[in-house]
Amino acid sequence: MKRIKQNRRWMVLVSGLVLTTLFACAGPALADRPPEGSPAPDFSLEDIYGTPHTLSDYFGAVIVLAFFSST
Repeated sequence: MKRIKQNRRWMVLVSGLVLTTLFACAGPALADRPPEGSPAPDFSLEDIYGTPHTLSDYFGAVIVLAFFSST
């Protein structure tokens, strides 16, 4: 029973270090996003038929992006 508690403590410590590292590395990526309320950056995506769609083509319309994966 004592060994299980020691293993649990190590797991909590390691998990905390991993999460701290992930949040520290994600900080600069989050700082690069545009300010709230500003227009979204323009980008292009292809639909399932290979037709490209650019965000600027739909200016003024409500856009919903749905990402699915079968893998």
